[in-house]
Amino acid sequence: LNIDNQEHLLTAPMQAPRHKVRGTVMSLYDASMVSGTGMIITINKGKRDGIKPGYVLGVYQPSRQVVDPYPDASKGYISSDDKIYLPPERAASAVVYSVSDRLSYALITKSDHAVRNGYKIGNP
Repeated sequence: LNIDNQEHLLTAPMQAPRHKVRGTVMSLYDASMVSGTGMIITINKGKRDGIKPGYVLGVYQPSRQVVDPYPDASKGYISSDDKIYLPPERAASAVVYSVSDRLSYALITKSDHAVRNGYKIGNP
């Protein structure tokens, strides 16, 4: 996505959305693979989804599959192939500053881990 260099003044109060928000990081501005604090992300939710400037969102690393360190012996066998899914892990917080009909731009305000394309966004 091509983003024009524009100045944006956020006059809306920062707040958590009151409704359930689920979306995806579509692209990273001025970064090819990884983004972090102070960088801009594009998300696939906009006005039609109830997103407004000032919303604070969480950015989450997708769940991942790992080998179960404590396999269930009640299955009758113990295998090193037993796998479990870890829940999504919060990678960053972002504030929405510009909203169009189908997408929004957000500034990453705090990043604990790198943010990548495809990460999920949701309520903080």
